[in-house]
This record gives sequence, structure tokens and C-alpha cells, in this order.
Amino acid sequence: MALRPGFVDAVGRAELAAAIEACRRAPGPGFRILSPPGRPLVISDRDRAADVAAIGRLARAGTGLAAGAFGSTSAVLLEDQWFLSEAGAGTPSPWHQDQPFLPVEPFFVTIWIPLDPPPGRDSLRAIPGSQRGPLYAPADFSSDAPEPGGDWESGRTAPMFAPALSPGDAVLIDSRVLHATGGFCPAPFRRISLRYAPPDARLSPRPWPVAERWRLLAGAAGGPLPLSLPRIAAD
Repeated sequence: MALRPGFVDAVGRAELAAAIEACRRAPGPGFRILSPPGRPLVISDRDRAADVAAIGRLARAGTGLAAGAFGSTSAVLLEDQWFLSEAGAGTPSPWHQDQPFLPVEPFFVTIWIPLDPPPGRDSLRAIPGSQRGPLYAPADFSSDAPEPGGDWESGRTAPMFAPALSPGDAVLIDSRVLHATGGFCPAPFRRISLRYAPPDARLSPRPWPVAERWRLLAGAAGGPLPLSLPRIAAD
């Protein structure tokens, strides 16, 4: 895990906020409502870098951070995803790893960027060293199902990575690291996740359901990532 303060400036954040509103008016196939019925909305849309200019610019800028983490000169953009919690929302993202959701090995990185002031210090929490532990089945983001691996917070004494973040900061998270977000949102809270794989990453089917896009791609077990995924050189 690593923190890059001020990665997106105020102008960039305003452009991305406008881009999210444009996506809300014209949702893509990856649009989802993540909050339970009757509660303030938590929504998300995915894979908009190709058709929304501001998200595309951010995806290209994030390549340098990802490539640096991989020790390479390029990275493969797996997906981009924004989230919006309306004022009053308190639906958390449960403890989870990103790795189970994508059939990619050996790992990838997620760059998590808040566009608004995060709702409290515990808006992003991670467990250092958990990338060396087991891989859990995907968490269910839209229900009250038990979290993978049990309760990670009650009675915990080991340090937890919970940085004080400002809008525009970027946090790099290894896809195998257990992490969670959440907290009551007194105001709308927008954030974006970018996911990148190293150039030599391979496809590896999962023993549980994955998104249809990845289910179709993962048919070639052990094969290279498809050329349809953007390979971006770091500036």
C-alpha cells in the first residue's frame, strides 16, 4: 500500500465530478445500485475511460503510479469504476480483497481516489500484510451477508492502515490486501478506482462467478491478457 497526496488537483476533480454526472445521465452497462432499497443511494458505473474524456485522462495519468509499483514501463488498464454515495448514505463496502473479482494473476493494483472529503478517518481501512494470507471468495456489496474471513475489526490490536485522506489523494492497494470503506456520509461522496495489471499478467479462472465480461475472457486459462485491454506506457 502506498499514498500519493494531491494526485488529482482541484481542476481535475471538478472535471471528474462533471463526468460522473454525465455517466448518471447516460449509464453504461456496468452501472449498479449498491445500496439496499429505501436507503440513500450508493451507485457505481464501470469501464467509462473509453467514452468519458476526464476518466480516460485519469486512467492514463494513473498508469505511471501502477507501472512504478510493478517495476515496469507500462501497465494494462483492467477497469475503471466510480462510486457515488448520496448525503445520508451509510452503506459500507465490506471487508474484501479485489483479487477474487477479476481472473487475473499474479495480482493487480487498485488506485483509489476520493474526489470529495472522505467521511471520517475510517473511510478507507486496510490490513497490512494480508496479501500474504489466503484468498477469500468475493464479498457481496449489495447485502448484509457475512464478510469474508469473519469480523476483522472487533478486538483487533495490530495496526491498521487508515490514512487521513484529502480530496485528490491516491492510495495504491495490492489486489490481495483486505480492505474496507464506509462511514456515514453527511454530504455526497464521490470516488474513483482504477485497476491495473502488470504487462506479463495472465488469465486465471476463478472457482466462483465473476462478471460476464471476465467470464468470457477467462476461457483461455493461463493465457495472456487480451489485446482488447488497453496497454498504456508510463509517461
